[in-house]
Order: sequence, then C-alpha cells, then structure tokens
Amino acid sequence: MSKYEAVFGSALVIASFFLFKFLNCVNPLIVAIATPLIALVHEVLHVVALRILGLRYKFTFTGTKIGFLVQFSKRRDYVVCALFPQVLTIVLLVSSFLLARELLVVALIHVAMSAHDIFKSFGYLIYDRRA
Repeated sequence: MSKYEAVFGSALVIASFFLFKFLNCVNPLIVAIATPLIALVHEVLHVVALRILGLRYKFTFTGTKIGFLVQFSKRRDYVVCALFPQVLTIVLLVSSFLLARELLVVALIHVAMSAHDIFKSFGYLIYDRRA
C-alpha cells in the first residue's frame, strides 16, 4: 500500500466517523456488523469478475492482507476485476436512502477498503491514455 492509499483510506475512515455523527446515526451496531461482511462480499465479487473473464487465480492470506494472485495479460482485465466490487458501493448508497442512514457510512468505509484497487486502476487508465 502506498502512502497515498494509506492517507486516502485513513481520511475516508475518519470522514465516515464524522458522517456517522453528522447524520445522527443511532445504531453503530449496523456499521460494526456490516463492515466485515462488506469486506467478505467485496472479495467474493472479485472472484465473480475473475470467473466471468475466465481468469485463473489463487487465494492468498498473509497477515492482514487478503486477496488473489492473478496473472493479467490485459490491463483492462485488471481494471474490470479491481473495480467490479464497486457495484457493492452503489447498492449501499441506494440502500442508505431506502433502509438505514448507517449504510451510507458503510459505503464510505467500503470505498476506503477499495483504495488500492481504485488507485491502481486509475493509474492503468491514465497510463493507457498516454500510450
């Protein structure tokens, strides 16, 4: 994780805390329970994208890092797999208006969890445009 990703992720987590307070959210249990579930669903969505693209992968777990080892032959495939879990962010945003305001906080936490995927994908997209 680069220092930019660490700063971005930390800033979003801090912003989530303030958003929780600003929205007068009353149930921190929703955020506490949803956050690890969101992390699990996030990884499952990576697997779905990998299978849709027909790519082989190996699951890895080292310390606090959970992920997959994949050989990508095209940058586009990486971007699709990396950003596919952002579908979850969209679902959380919509759900936050329909169900509970706390889900807006969880959506922001999910974006923070996804900082590495987002930054690396944007780097590939910007690099490809220059080539």
